[in-house]
Amino acid sequence: MNKSKKIGILSLSLAVVIGAGIPLAHSFGVRVNQTESAPTGIYIVKDLAPKKGEMIEICPPNVEVIQLMNQRGYMQSGMWGNCEDLGVSPLLKPISALDGDVVEITPGQPVKVNGIVLPNTQAMSAIPGYPPGKYIVGQNQFWAFSTYNAGSIDSRYFGPLSIRNIKGNAKPILIKGDISKVSMGVVSND
Repeated sequence: MNKSKKIGILSLSLAVVIGAGIPLAHSFGVRVNQTESAPTGIYIVKDLAPKKGEMIEICPPNVEVIQLMNQRGYMQSGMWGNCEDLGVSPLLKPISALDGDVVEITPGQPVKVNGIVLPNTQAMSAIPGYPPGKYIVGQNQFWAFSTYNAGSIDSRYFGPLSIRNIKGNAKPILIKGDISKVSMGVVSND
């Protein structure tokens, strides 16, 4: 067998292994975050009882602002999972507010939870934010705000979510960045 044929067979074999490995890894909860909303890298998603301040994997709601963000190319889709009704990849976000917490949204200001400012949570002017007001988080609901990056797509745009939107807890395995900066200002109820 000549050298170019060996290289071709090796390349094809490698492509098959990688192609089969990605769905297999995904089925075991392995996720790759490529966005700037949280430290980039590899996370493992498991079905655990989520707590305030912890990272979770969620499907955003099928609302107009998410559809707009998807049309503008802000949402990811493809090989890293899917939120079936939207055709977008799930998001990795921290839980910032749970049942009984008070979320305050003021135009041009960062979000407050129970009176505490969450840095980097002001909605961008080019995208309609969630309506201003004070909201008491209902039973079986939560709000998710990432303080890691001011451009994060989270509850500042789509508001509260049902606990059913949670796909699992996301634990960092191999990341680039400081995971503690994702939920700055979030105070646990424990």
